[in-house]
Amino acid sequence: MVTWNEDNAAHLLARAGFGASSSDRKKFVKYGQALAVENLLRAKPSAATGPGTPDDDPQALAELRSWWVKRMVRASSTRLQEKLV
Repeated sequence: MVTWNEDNAAHLLARAGFGASSSDRKKFVKYGQALAVENLLRAKPSAATGPGTPDDDPQALAELRSWWVKRMVRASSTRLQEKLV
């Protein structure tokens, strides 16, 4: 078991998502290692709807990709779930 500190929390959050803010790192340190990992693995339902468009429209596909990337980056509570999707 590693010493659970802010550096290790930052490493976990970088691997499980796309990095983390200072406040996220501190919050995950307070959780403790086991709860931090459990929190990342807990799947949460989502009601998100992206742009619904035809598959054969290149512009629509570009808009969908842009929406999805923004969603992944902003998803602090579901970062691992978004990365896996």
